[in-house]
Amino acid sequence: MRSRQLPFFEAKGEAAFYGPKIDVQMKMGSGQEESVASVQLDFNSAKKFDLSFIASSGEKVQPWVIHRAPLGSHERFVALLLEYFDGQLPAWLCPLHLQILPVDESHKEFAQVLVQQLLNEGLRVRMDLSQGSLAKRLHFSHRYRSYASVVVGDLEVKSKSGSLQLRQGQKQRIEFSKLASFLKDEIIKSKN
Repeated sequence: MRSRQLPFFEAKGEAAFYGPKIDVQMKMGSGQEESVASVQLDFNSAKKFDLSFIASSGEKVQPWVIHRAPLGSHERFVALLLEYFDGQLPAWLCPLHLQILPVDESHKEFAQVLVQQLLNEGLRVRMDLSQGSLAKRLHFSHRYRSYASVVVGDLEVKSKSGSLQLRQGQKQRIEFSKLASFLKDEIIKSKN
């Protein structure tokens, strides 16, 4: 760490009881720091479990055990990501790129064709099939935290275009034939 001039500090007396340990901290949206990864030398376990190997010199040697948790636990890492992004994961990581809300039963067939086209393009898409008013379904659709949503009604079926609402609140009219390329561009932009 010194040779790479990385900032660090020694925390003497912390709970690293096997041997020296490196914790990687991440500053969260709240300003607090959380441990997200660690590497620790373990000078005790090799003896305890009678571990050994034959060195190139031919002699039997007891190894140092290295405990690695490059992501901490996967669950904790996902929780930290969600906290860091305040639940608004970038488009490339977002579990749902687009949510399609048909106005009523008569629009579901068109919406399903659109869903299938977008799935074939490798996008993560969901069609809302719940009951209730469109206003109520739109309200609940925000719980999925999809990157974007589009309502499909008579006008959208006829024009083969719709008003795409991005998670940040921006709306824009888009031809459905250009929807896949638009979302893919958004995904690429979010990686930078």
